[in-house]
Amino acid sequence: MEDLCGGERNGSYNRGLITPVGKIEQLRVPRDRDGTSTTEVFEE
Repeated sequence: MEDLCGGERNGSYNRGLITPVGKIEQLRVPRDRDGTSTTEVFEE
């Protein structure tokens, strides 16, 4: 079995995202129990 970091496997929630090219609805965002996760897809 894989070693899991403390905040993994806590489900997800849906969120909308407005981008310069349009709106994305029902985007699934994983939950992070520890609050230590960061995104590498979008710049801040």
